[in-house]
Amino acid sequence: MVNMYPHKLYVVSAGSSRNASGYVVTSSIGEVSVGQCRLETNGRGTEVRREDGSFVVCHHTIYCPKSVCACGIKSKTLIKVCDGSENVLLTGEVVNIIKSQMHIRILV
Repeated sequence: MVNMYPHKLYVVSAGSSRNASGYVVTSSIGEVSVGQCRLETNGRGTEVRREDGSFVVCHHTIYCPKSVCACGIKSKTLIKVCDGSENVLLTGEVVNIIKSQMHIRILV
């Protein structure tokens, strides 16, 4: 049987604060597992409009089940995709999210 979602999707978050001198200091980076996904490469790249109206070229599409929608992934969220052996396949910023009837497409 073919596994429809062979990869794992993580949301990467980093906290930041200001030190005594007023400089921004980034604290440790945390990863939250969101669920299963399938990563596909868009060879030629697709130009997509962001929420702010600017255009950007997307090189990857991530397909996820509808249950990922409840995790609150939004535009400009930093995400990571790993394979079954926890090898990092992609780290990037979400450009756009497209919700359809059967799945969600995340453009990176």
